[in-house]
Amino acid sequence: MDLRDKVAVITGCSGALGALLCEQLIRKGATVYGIDLKEKPSAGTTNQVRYLCGDISDPKAMKKIVSDILNQVGTIDLWINNAGITAIGTFLQMPEAKFADVLKINLDGTILGTRLALECMRAKDSGIIINLASASGHIPTPNMTAYSTSKHAVVGFTRSLRAELEFAGSAIRMVLVSPGFFRSSLICPSDSAVQFPKWLNWILSTPEQVSEQILRAIESGQNEIIPTWNGKAMIKAFQFLPNLTVKGSRVLLTNRFTDVLRGRFINPDSDRDAR
Repeated sequence: MDLRDKVAVITGCSGALGALLCEQLIRKGATVYGIDLKEKPSAGTTNQVRYLCGDISDPKAMKKIVSDILNQVGTIDLWINNAGITAIGTFLQMPEAKFADVLKINLDGTILGTRLALECMRAKDSGIIINLASASGHIPTPNMTAYSTSKHAVVGFTRSLRAELEFAGSAIRMVLVSPGFFRSSLICPSDSAVQFPKWLNWILSTPEQVSEQILRAIESGQNEIIPTWNGKAMIKAFQFLPNLTVKGSRVLLTNRFTDVLRGRFINPDSDRDAR
């Protein structure tokens, strides 16, 4: 897709990746609408974004937003379901409401955004819908069961809907993006005692690297990408050594490399350093 003079909508536009995608799409010549729950855009969001405040899981609010966009510009060519949240903790210790919130934003919000985008695109039978999944949507992720559940569902939803559109002969593209670890608020949630281990910061990709690969997929026609080297490595390792890959995720519950050797792991349900 040539992005010049196209209309793009991005959810979660105030986050690190969302803000970068907005900026890069504007540079490519697109008109960009950003949707976020915050009443005002973050400092990193360019003032050229047409910012809209709304809950992506609220059908009434989202239908109003889409109606406003269509009244202004008449069409939507690109829709990126980027908004997402995470929650860390064991399944039984996590409050039901918190688990449900993750599914509501990550899955219900993605499905709703996709439905609204498709309804806009089907008349002209063209457009691209991009769904942000995760490497955690391809492999089990202990202590992040809500997040992994939501992202597994996004993977299945996107692939199934892509096949459905292909069977119908539609030219609308469904693109699945499954990043691994990159610097963002998702890997360091403010409400969790568990943070990404500093000693593993060297494996992190950057939001810039992820956004550049997403733009490349839009322009080149790719339908699935894993835009981080660590995500590629984890998914490939799981194909050949599934048990070892899942057990290896315990390194995320350490403060230093020596904790791995000593078998000392942070309790994801408490503020204690290790047990």
